[in-house]
Amino acid sequence: MNLYKSNYQTHFYFILLIVIHYLISIICVGQIIVEPHDNLDIGVVYDHVISKIYKGDIQSLGYFLSGEIKWYYLEKLFYPINILHYLLDDKLFYFTNDILKKLFAYFSFYLLAKSLSVSKFNSAFGAVLYSMFIYIKMPQGMGLSFLPYILYLLLNKDALNKKHYFVLFLVGLNSSLFQDIFSFIFLIPLSFLLKNKSKNLNIYFQVFSVLLISSMLSNIYLVIGSVLGDPIHREVWNVRGNDIIISFLNVFKDFFTINFDNPLFIFYIPLSILSALLLILSSFSKQKNIRLLLFFIISVLILKSILNTDLLDSIFIGILDIFRGYNFARIDRIIPIAYTLLFVLYIVNLKNKNLKKFLYCISFLSILSIQLKTPLPIIGQYYLKKNMYTEKFEETKKVFLEQNYIQFFETVFNKKNY
Repeated sequence: MNLYKSNYQTHFYFILLIVIHYLISIICVGQIIVEPHDNLDIGVVYDHVISKIYKGDIQSLGYFLSGEIKWYYLEKLFYPINILHYLLDDKLFYFTNDILKKLFAYFSFYLLAKSLSVSKFNSAFGAVLYSMFIYIKMPQGMGLSFLPYILYLLLNKDALNKKHYFVLFLVGLNSSLFQDIFSFIFLIPLSFLLKNKSKNLNIYFQVFSVLLISSMLSNIYLVIGSVLGDPIHREVWNVRGNDIIISFLNVFKDFFTINFDNPLFIFYIPLSILSALLLILSSFSKQKNIRLLLFFIISVLILKSILNTDLLDSIFIGILDIFRGYNFARIDRIIPIAYTLLFVLYIVNLKNKNLKKFLYCISFLSILSIQLKTPLPIIGQYYLKKNMYTEKFEETKKVFLEQNYIQFFETVFNKKNY
């Protein structure tokens, strides 16, 4: 009973970290603040139309550009989770879907880490870290959330039972074939790197056949529509450059979350420091698994650098033209799980207690700052606008957008401005 209570409390406190941006928003301004980009401007709009379709309003298929964007380009249309539209309004559906993704990611990674003989605390800590990356990536569907569970099966099972088949089938049905396909594929080399003993290859056939079949069932109309339907803007959208050196630098800059042009970059500083430290320190590790994970991450980043150039454009001709607008940068969706495993395994094997405490501290700050990145500026603006002199409030906004953080904090903490 005590053991059960201890496990319950551990999960309770760590899950609080996952939803802290909800709690802070509600406490401070009475409503939840969400990231608008790709959520409010795209995701919620698509979900609203899908909701109307499921409730019988077929005419809503023509909402997008007065029908110029055809229904067969509407991703997520046949995901089973859309059944919730019958029970929930748009707002409740969004938050239910969002919370489920993070909870599934948390428990999925926790199960994986525990199977690698990682302590309950470190497994839960790593699970929160992985959920943070889910929060950053804003995935379409449940593929990324269940990625650790799929890896868990590959590493620990020789054959699937009915429960495994059922879960994998649902995961595939609720996954984006276009956005998650590389993540699923890269699980194969990742599992070989982590598994020291010989492996029954039959498990790979079982897992990926279920994922592929179920994912095709809910996404096949996108493939057919792209091939046989009218051309769309992405076919002439050049998302790649022609300089591999610049591409390489941009990819590694993105990995370290370095974007000085964004005023909110300050919230990514702890994660940037953690990423730099983790890569440097793990390169000196004597543990084989750690070195292999580091090699895997760097290899994916290099491959992404190459795919982000126009080297492949000569291949995409004729019927393959549709791939010209495909965002091959999505191959980096495998990195969050590899990165989190690298962190957890390095922490477990680290003997230096002071360094271990520092890594815990900087990773906790990373989780906290990413969670507060969206609500904190809005909350701060709300209270400053309410209490500051108008001219001083406008000055505060200006220096923040100019990233003059020293002057920003001087203005904020000056009592004469209130």
